[in-house]
Amino acid sequence: MDEKIGFQVQVLRPEPTTELAKIYWDLNSSDVMIGVHGAAMTHLLFMKPGWGDEAYYEKPARKLGLKYTGYHILTKESSLYEI
Repeated sequence: MDEKIGFQVQVLRPEPTTELAKIYWDLNSSDVMIGVHGAAMTHLLFMKPGWGDEAYYEKPARKLGLKYTGYHILTKESSLYEI
């Protein structure tokens, strides 16, 4: 349906053997991520900065009375730095 209304759709179905770098590049070059509930949804962390970290992690944590501390890694801290 998304393609019919003009979106370019890329389906990503990571397997246990899918390289993390592939998942990163696919998601970081995307504007939207749609998925079902599950552990793979944590890949949203690879989306462009500002995508959903506040809405999906910070706000719910605060509503539950939890202390939330956001952390943005430096480029050199990433395991992808030397790829």
